[in-house]
Amino acid sequence: MRRPNPWDRLTQPWQPIEVRCRSEYRYAQEPQALRWESQWVTVQRIVARWQTPEGPAFRLLTADGRLYDIRHREDAAQWEGRQL
Repeated sequence: MRRPNPWDRLTQPWQPIEVRCRSEYRYAQEPQALRWESQWVTVQRIVARWQTPEGPAFRLLTADGRLYDIRHREDAAQWEGRQL
């Protein structure tokens, strides 16, 4: 039987999502909620943020205790996410 590999979660495919975010001086500044599987989930904390060639990306801890990676693809004006 194969032991679970903790890195497998990082190979999950990205899927289109909706995101509500605070945007003061630029768009996609601070995500506040995301729509995952037809449910809006509140962001409790931004764990990490980084910039990719496509746009900003975030690791989020949500109010239900789950972790998500999300990114905004500026070229396509599309949010994508995956649950960790």
